[in-house]
Amino acid sequence: MQYEDEKIAALRIKEKKKHYNNTEKGIYIGEQLYKFSESLLFGETLHILLPDGFLQMPVEKIRGKYPSEFRPQVIISNESGMVNFTFSKFEQPASWEQLPDLLVNLQTAILNMNPSVLVFHRKQIEVKDKSVPWMDFKSYAMDGALYNYLFLYLSDKKPVLGMFNCPFSEREGWQYLFTKCLETIDEVMDLNERG
Repeated sequence: MQYEDEKIAALRIKEKKKHYNNTEKGIYIGEQLYKFSESLLFGETLHILLPDGFLQMPVEKIRGKYPSEFRPQVIISNESGMVNFTFSKFEQPASWEQLPDLLVNLQTAILNMNPSVLVFHRKQIEVKDKSVPWMDFKSYAMDGALYNYLFLYLSDKKPVLGMFNCPFSEREGWQYLFTKCLETIDEVMDLNERG
């Protein structure tokens, strides 16, 4: 009888988790429920929903995790520093039509710098009537294998490189959450545009 009770309890938990499958209600990863809040980026010109409890990574941690001087401009991380949301804005203007080619160039550069990278997908996702190119891949860092989810977006007519990463062993839940976060990205309209 105890076995049946355990099965019923497991089914109830599974059903409960199905209800939490978006940024409005929250998303479960394992036993942890993540709720979301708006984050403003690059002088409040861009906003995206990110999990609550993720904060700007402290400077001393940044230097250890991203030793290169070409580190991302914005690094938002969980407490352990194992799951990160990073953003960098390029100065060279671009158009939406150019972003897929720019992503191909980024993929080539990543593979040239690190041939051990394993690319899984390179696709586009529709986000508020915009076609956003993205790719995901496995890479290696000092703290083990990483799952990386990279995308390009335009803000103020300049490309923004977003990258989300987590330990590769945890990729299944996080990949879904990363996609749901990406679906919330948008430029902040200024007062003149609002009319």
